[in-house]
Amino acid sequence: RRVAKAYLRECTLSKVTLDAECACASASCCQSALALPPIEQLTLKNGARLILQPDRRLPKINIRFGGLGGPLYESEASRGVTSLLATLLTRDTQAHSAENVSRIIESAGGRFDDFCGNNSFGLAMELLSSEVETGLNLFEYALLKPDFRQTTLDVERAAQIARLHEGDDDISDRGRRLLRKAFFREHLYGI
Repeated sequence: RRVAKAYLRECTLSKVTLDAECACASASCCQSALALPPIEQLTLKNGARLILQPDRRLPKINIRFGGLGGPLYESEASRGVTSLLATLLTRDTQAHSAENVSRIIESAGGRFDDFCGNNSFGLAMELLSSEVETGLNLFEYALLKPDFRQTTLDVERAAQIARLHEGDDDISDRGRRLLRKAFFREHLYGI
């Protein structure tokens, strides 16, 4: 009952309605309950930007890194290397094996993922806020002290190639790639 009273409140519900007047009437409650502090941006001496926004409603922390990469920055001979790099950054470090990284993240109640887009790549970590020191330490090692082990590289390269072949068998994925090629033609986004 205590938990239900604390979290199951009218102003935290997600609602869908076709009655716009009703939706507007209850929106004022939600605005104050969901308001977050303003975003703070710091620029470090090396030019990197640090963006902070505390949200203490949930006991977790999110850490993100984004950098330039992807097809826009790859030569024809190196297609996919940014995606492979992003994946490898979440695996082995100079202080931790990929298995150890996975164990640390799991014991901190979190996840550690990579992403790669048309012109960017990055790392995303989410874990319990009580484990912030553990997370920051691991994130530092992933970014600044990675260890590109041959066995991990071979496994991840094979997995990336397998995903590409699977995409050929998926009608939506194949259609999306054909549409990109038709729209962007010879531009790097068409690849």
